[in-house]
Amino acid sequence: MVLALTGFAMAPHVYAGMPYIRVPFHEANPPPFALVEDGKLVGGLIKDVGDAVARSLNTKIEYIYLSRKRLDQAMANGTINARPFTHPGWVNLPQDFQWTVPYFKQEDLFLSLKSFSPTIRQHHDLQGLRIGTILGNRYPTIAKEFPDFERQRTDVTQISQNVKRLRAGRIDVAYGSSLEFRYIIKSDYQDYILHESLIEVSMISWALAKDFPFSLETMNSVLSKLKVSGQIEAFLKKYTPKSQ
Repeated sequence: MVLALTGFAMAPHVYAGMPYIRVPFHEANPPPFALVEDGKLVGGLIKDVGDAVARSLNTKIEYIYLSRKRLDQAMANGTINARPFTHPGWVNLPQDFQWTVPYFKQEDLFLSLKSFSPTIRQHHDLQGLRIGTILGNRYPTIAKEFPDFERQRTDVTQISQNVKRLRAGRIDVAYGSSLEFRYIIKSDYQDYILHESLIEVSMISWALAKDFPFSLETMNSVLSKLKVSGQIEAFLKKYTPKSQ
């Protein structure tokens, strides 16, 4: 396990006698959510937002690399005490956490090469297509609207791998976050189509452990101020090429 702590190393989970925030990043957090060098989180939205929250609370934040499969266990045993970019529908037991107000809107859509002729406007347009998805991700809306989705999906661990598979002709379309796609294809954006007629919007929150060291009301206030002040939007613009 690799740890990256802003500030000086202290006793576990305590900074200057005060509990601090401990959040994970994992293998399914691609850029721009996590920018990783030598196993350490050095940038990306997780760090941007996490650092801003810690400054607002006058505390420290620790970024801990964990495998995705260990996230629930890590929250239960106190290794981490918050997950900053998640949604109640994405976790196994959402009732086990405190949920902040949403502070970020994630848009998921389909990506294809421009040479791909059909336009994805309705779920039935997916019939017969090879759909690139992410291992372990749930897609309840698509699965409900398009019964063959689970049969046609083909998984990898990183969204960047699906973009490579598109270029190699191994899949027809990829499904994922618009923000991630735009970041990955920024150098050859003109070669792709983002099918914006079929967008699924998820309102993203922080999931907090029941013993999180700050109250839910305090966290809601901090996140709301970051959003209203324009800081969240400024973080997002850092990773969206101006040409798009």
